[in-house]
Amino acid sequence: MDGKRLERFESSQLHRCKGIVFDRSSEGDFRIKSPHHRFKGPVKKPDKLSDLQIRILKQCRDENKSRSEILINLNLTATGHFKKSLKELLDKKYLEYTIPDKPGSRLQKYKLTARGEGIIK
Repeated sequence: MDGKRLERFESSQLHRCKGIVFDRSSEGDFRIKSPHHRFKGPVKKPDKLSDLQIRILKQCRDENKSRSEILINLNLTATGHFKKSLKELLDKKYLEYTIPDKPGSRLQKYKLTARGEGIIK
């Protein structure tokens, strides 16, 4: 190898030369593996929900509720924080619309999904 040092790892059949990792295939050929490939841990972090979001999920546990019913039961007003929390729950699939084709319907209610039930148990 022209005087270049080659590190050999017998058990894994991986070889390293100048920072490049080679892998021996069953035919004996070498394939280059990415030198930048590193394990980055879990791809998705577990979701952290706010206290308000947990309270919203608990409101929808027994029956489907409209936005105004949730607000009344929680003794809140329709603030930006409430709307943002509700949207995040919908985006993360903890809640779903009862009328998915018309999200702005005056008859719209929110239903707890199986994923949402797993959070509040």
